[in-house]
Amino acid sequence: MTFEQIRTFLWVARLGGFRKAAERLHLSQPAISTRISNLEAELRVPLFERGPGQLVLTKQGTLLLTYAEQMLFVEEEIRQRVANSSETEGLLRVGASETIAQAWLPLFLKAFSEHYPRVNVDLTVDISLNLRTALLERSIDLVFLMGPISEFSVENVPLPAYSGVIRPVIPKVSGH
Repeated sequence: MTFEQIRTFLWVARLGGFRKAAERLHLSQPAISTRISNLEAELRVPLFERGPGQLVLTKQGTLLLTYAEQMLFVEEEIRQRVANSSETEGLLRVGASETIAQAWLPLFLKAFSEHYPRVNVDLTVDISLNLRTALLERSIDLVFLMGPISEFSVENVPLPAYSGVIRPVIPKVSGH
């Protein structure tokens, strides 16, 4: 049983027909029929009683509809809470060299805060050597430096130039 089969079943039940569900899901009517047939075969129960121009849920179909509604509710919750950056929360430990901290970091942090309002940023401004050590020891999650860190566990991401003044690199430990 797949999530797509459950979603298809839900829309057939909600809309009362295969054609309407096909329109809603942007699929062909045969694709809808196949999904429902495969779901019924896997569950080994009929989900609908099919009559002339009428589709009625069976007892098992009514039970499945309850679960399908719950599954779609959970899917929507996941989209709202996980995929929604404004819901992201936690602590981000950031390090920056003094040059970057004075140049463009305040604007970056302001934009970051607007995009991720529930994330607290702990900022450390220090020399590159100390920031490199803190990153490798994982006491800082992200550092902004003027150049890359040569370490296999660090991913260096070049950033675009800022007003032609500097071109910082963001090293981060792989897996962060």
